[in-house]
Amino acid sequence: MHFALVAGKTYLQEGCQQLESLIRVAKAIAVREEVMKPLRELEDQWEALTFLKARAEEHKLEVTCHEAAVSE
Repeated sequence: MHFALVAGKTYLQEGCQQLESLIRVAKAIAVREEVMKPLRELEDQWEALTFLKARAEEHKLEVTCHEAAVSE
């Protein structure tokens, strides 16, 4: 009987350790996701800024062409 209690206690302790490990992993994943979300938003903003810069350059070129045509 005593051996069964000791074995059961050991089994429960091992189970608790495994559960604690899983909880640590889950928390690490949650933290990573929280960190990645703002990074993704920054990447999206960077892409939008790059697009807007390209459009501004296109418009600048068009204005230059129109000015050249008007001055001729």
